[in-house]
Amino acid sequence: MKESLFQSSQSASLSRCAYLILLAHFSALAFGAPVEIPGAELGKAAQPQLAVGPEGRIHVVFGEKKSGAILFSSSEPGGKVLSMAVEIGRLPQLALGLGRGPKIATIGHNVVVTAISHEDGMLHGWHSRDDGKTWKETSPLNGAPASAKEGLHSMAATEGIAAVVWLDCRSDGTEVRAAVSKNGGVTWEADVLVYKSPAGTVCECCRPSIAVRRDGKIAVMWRNLLEGSRDMWISESGDVGESYGAGRKIGSGTWKLNGCPMDGGGVVFKMDGEIKTAWRRERSVFLGSSGDDERELDGNALRPDLLVTGDSELCFYEKGGNLVVHGGPDKNPQILAEGVSFPSGAVLPDRQLVFAWEPLNGNDVRLMLEVFDKR
Repeated sequence: MKESLFQSSQSASLSRCAYLILLAHFSALAFGAPVEIPGAELGKAAQPQLAVGPEGRIHVVFGEKKSGAILFSSSEPGGKVLSMAVEIGRLPQLALGLGRGPKIATIGHNVVVTAISHEDGMLHGWHSRDDGKTWKETSPLNGAPASAKEGLHSMAATEGIAAVVWLDCRSDGTEVRAAVSKNGGVTWEADVLVYKSPAGTVCECCRPSIAVRRDGKIAVMWRNLLEGSRDMWISESGDVGESYGAGRKIGSGTWKLNGCPMDGGGVVFKMDGEIKTAWRRERSVFLGSSGDDERELDGNALRPDLLVTGDSELCFYEKGGNLVVHGGPDKNPQILAEGVSFPSGAVLPDRQLVFAWEPLNGNDVRLMLEVFDKR
């Protein structure tokens, strides 16, 4: 039995929305009709990102290419009504596309959004204390002028802590830096160096990833560049982001590549505190941890990321234009949606999943949502 979650606005343009699909346990596989984001003037939107707040509120943020606007929409508790999309900020030459774009995280009723301007090279932040009803802009997160101009960053949050990682160009070559907020994104601590490659630069165009545990432990993952190899590396902080340990390579294999694959990965903390990672090497997606263990999940795939559902991790990625979800090496992958590019996922109460993505053909982002009964 299917249930409608969003109120449609018949006057809104279906070609100006973001694709979104909601599934419970992804056991029933089906596709539904697109449902519009209320508000007709969304323009050329791209790179939708998701976060879930208290009582199952779904929050969506995305960017507008022409104007540089950062747009936000959210549901009521339980996902019953999607609000009119509102502009929370605007940046000249908003970094958007190929993994770039606004990022979003929740800490209780606090919603935090970050985005980068290619023009000023700064990582900007906004926060809301009322589930996205009102917004305030913060000071830029990167302490050096124009140092985030590459435009690639990620954000994660847990109770009381938000953390952001980005590729930084303040020195010769690209390095990895991060910053932490301990008050729901209202203010940010000074940024710190996570990793600087002895070869002079990390991989310049692969998005780094970050995870935060409730006790303040942070894990950062990025693609390195050493002796011609572009492998994934990880570093951890045990003092709420004040310092990071020595980086170490993930996985037992290596990827010799004279070029940038422009593909990051995912890192999460499981409920027991274990770190799990997902990344791409050549055309295969691997699942691993902070050590050199690795298990190949799928071949001919790209853009892997991770979610935690209960006490297990869930890997999702693109394969042949499809959104694929994989429950682990002993599970069978399942196709959830077709025509998908740059998916973003989040976990709802009762382990329901919500995904947002761009259509594969590159047209204006659309919104699509459907509920599937648990089985």
